Amino acid sequence: MSQQDAMLAGAAALTSYLAGSIPFGLIIGWLVAGVDIRKIGSGNIGATNAARAVGGGRRALGAAVFAAVFVLDVMKGAGPVLAWGQAGAAESRAAMQIAAAAGAVAGHMFSVFLRFRGGKGVAIGCGVTAALVPLPTAAAAGVFLVVFACTRIVSLGSIMAAASLPAFLAAFEGPEAFGSMLHLFLFACVVALAVIARHHANIGRLLRGTEHRFGGRGAGNGGRTA
Repeated sequence: MSQQDAMLAGAAALTSYLAGSIPFGLIIGWLVAGVDIRKIGSGNIGATNAARAVGGGRRALGAAVFAAVFVLDVMKGAGPVLAWGQAGAAESRAAMQIAAAAGAVAGHMFSVFLRFRGGKGVAIGCGVTAALVPLPTAAAAGVFLVVFACTRIVSLGSIMAAASLPAFLAAFEGPEAFGSMLHLFLFACVVALAVIARHHANIGRLLRGTEHRFGGRGAGNGGRTA
């Protein structure tokens, strides 16, 4: 990689970090209901807590808020990856995309606008990996939907989807996942581990059987994710 490409990769990471740092859940909470969602429920800035904090008992409003926050968080991950994939020399574009993806995820989890606090990385992780490896990401999303349909536990679906992503990448790409696409496989592993680590409190509640079920009155706050 040339010095110019290295500088572009640094710019990709920085600009994507700033984009990833935008707390859409918090912004929508303020605009729609005048509430600080960090002080409600789990305090998380992701789509699920935003939906509960803003929607209250109004399911239609909650669903609309969830969809808006989730889509915006996905876009702030996918957008920079796709844009920076067009920058620099052709042989350096993979590095640009990884730099952008890493920056965006770091921004969401450790937002400069929130004193380096943030969300759990589900939606933005979906966005960056969808831009990098769309078919494995779609398969992992299918895992989330199946687990959520069976359990109504958002956090469990998120954890299982994250854990399945590297396996799906290996299954779809075969030997290439450990050859020419090794950088993507390793990045998928890092994202999966980061998302799972951010759900450590949820994992504790799952083991105790107190995790919140979406739409129910579970004992915990655990369903709040993204």
